[in-house]
Amino acid sequence: MERPPVAPYQNHKWRATALRFSTISAARRLVDLSISGALEGKSYDGWRWQRELSGLISEFLEVRAYVYDLLKDGPTTKQFALLASAVAEDPGTAYRC
Repeated sequence: MERPPVAPYQNHKWRATALRFSTISAARRLVDLSISGALEGKSYDGWRWQRELSGLISEFLEVRAYVYDLLKDGPTTKQFALLASAVAEDPGTAYRC
């Protein structure tokens, strides 16, 4: 029986490489993949990803604003709860107008 192909972003090495891009567009795409649940897979570690995501959110003001906009109605799914936890992980992620 043939196994279905695994999406590349479900691989830890792919995520580690994507994190090293350190650009606003890469950070925003990783946020979008996170809230869609696309990053969840066999090699997914929610706690570790939460910390890595927190670093991205704290690094870019534009990404922080985007995340706060996404969370304005509260965490409605487990993916949004992870995103909210990532924001809480780093006090530097507090949004300032």
